[in-house]
Amino acid sequence: MHRAFQTAVALHKPNVFIFLGDLFDEGKWCRPEEFVEYVARFHDLFSVPEDAHVLIAVGNHDIGFHYSVNPYLVNRFQRAFDVGPVKMLQIEGVTFIILNSMAMEGDNCFLCKPALNRVKIISKQLSCAAGDSEACRHWQSLALHQYSDPIILQHYPLFRESDAVCNEPDEAPADIKNIMFRERWECISKDSTEMLLELLSPRLVLSGHTHHGCHVKHMNQGSATHEYTIPSFSWRNKRNPTFSMLTVSSNNYSIYKCHMPQEITVISIYVISTACVIAWLVKKKLRSQGIIYTKVSRHID
Repeated sequence: MHRAFQTAVALHKPNVFIFLGDLFDEGKWCRPEEFVEYVARFHDLFSVPEDAHVLIAVGNHDIGFHYSVNPYLVNRFQRAFDVGPVKMLQIEGVTFIILNSMAMEGDNCFLCKPALNRVKIISKQLSCAAGDSEACRHWQSLALHQYSDPIILQHYPLFRESDAVCNEPDEAPADIKNIMFRERWECISKDSTEMLLELLSPRLVLSGHTHHGCHVKHMNQGSATHEYTIPSFSWRNKRNPTFSMLTVSSNNYSIYKCHMPQEITVISIYVISTACVIAWLVKKKLRSQGIIYTKVSRHID
C-alpha cells in the first residue's frame, strides 16, 4: 500500500487526498498507546506533501458500528484527524461534506442528533449561497463564499439493495454480488439516504465499506446523483485493488479508475526474476569452471 500510494503521489501530484474510512483494522479495540501507534503508522504509510489537503471520513473499523460506538472512541478519532459527525469545507470553490456514517442511524443518540442538526444547518447554508433570501435571513453569518453543488464523502454507501446493480471491473465477485444489503450495516438506511439527498442535493457521493467498486445513480427530484463506491486499497481485501483520480471544479467533475498491480503479478515477477538471476549465476559459474579447465589442459599438453 505504501509503495502504490507514494508512486501515485509522485506521478499524479494531487493537491487533495480523500480517505473514505477504515484507516485502521482494530481502531475500536486498541488501547490508547496502540491508537497513537496506529495514527503514526497511517501518516507514515500515507505521507502527503505539506501543502496538500487531506479529507478523512471515519469508518466502522475506526470507532465501531453504531451499536458499539461510545463518546471516547468518537472523540479520540476526531481529535486525531480533525473530523466531526458532519463537516463542510470548501477547497478552491468546491464544496465537500464529510459524514460519519455511524451518525446516520436516525435514533437521536449522542452522535446522531447533533449530526442531523448539522446537516440541517448546512442545508440552509447551501440554500443561502444558492440565492435563497429566506435562508440568508437566518444564516447570513454562516454563508459560503460561493455556491457549488456539494460532494458527499462517507464510509457507508447510500442505500441500495445489493451490488447487483454494479457493473465495474473491480465489482464484487459473482458469488456475493447478489447478496442483499442490510440497512445500517452494508449501507445507510433508505430514510437517511432520502434525507441526505433532499437536504443536501449532492452532485456526487464517494463511499467505501464494501471492499468492491460500484457506480450507481440515485434519483432526487428529477435529477441524478452519481455515487462511486471505491474498493479496498489492500490486497488483503481485494484481488484487483484500484484507486480513483478525481478532477473537479465548482460546476463539473470527472473521475478515473486507476488499477494497481495484482498480487499474483508481483509475485510472478519476483519468482521469474529470482529464477533468471539463479540461472545467470549458475551459467557464470559453469563458464568460469570451463575456462579454468581449458587453461589447466593446455598447461598439461
